[in-house]
Amino acid sequence: AQRLQVFCRTLEAVAWLNKLPRDVLEKVAALFDEVLQFRPGEVVFDEGETERVLYVMVEGRVELRKGKRTSPQAGALASQSQAGAVPTPLGSRLAKSQTPWFGEAAMVQHDLSRTETAICTEPTKLLPLRARRFAAFLELVPTFPLPVVTIVAARKPSYSQETPDAAWRRELAQANRAHRRLR
Repeated sequence: AQRLQVFCRTLEAVAWLNKLPRDVLEKVAALFDEVLQFRPGEVVFDEGETERVLYVMVEGRVELRKGKRTSPQAGALASQSQAGAVPTPLGSRLAKSQTPWFGEAAMVQHDLSRTETAICTEPTKLLPLRARRFAAFLELVPTFPLPVVTIVAARKPSYSQETPDAAWRRELAQANRAHRRLR
């Protein structure tokens, strides 16, 4: 019960979640396993990794960059075309913004690797949401912008064992049905 209260207080810091009724907020809080804390320069994930996790930002700033780290040094990246060059950032995500999350493509794309590297540019707290809990999250949070997820999903086809695109289409259709039921 104490763990659940800690996650509820953490979620209350997220602008688009803090308007949920308390009973729903508690159900959403139960979907998260941990709060991750990063220092400036620490990498959340590297381009090429395959972990299927969406990150909800509680506080801080994360910069998304094209390229992989070439050394364990904070923020040391190399473009795949020019080893050693520092790539241009693709964009930033702020905890206090309209879209305080990143990694959403991992929720709808199967067997694909990350297309960018996420680096914290200030002290950052993140809530990782694993793919296996994403459909339940969408049922509880119908305000999550599914059109954004749909656009991200359309960027690349699925390369899974199923027919092309079938894996992410199946999950997306399931999430959309859950979303419509809650309207």
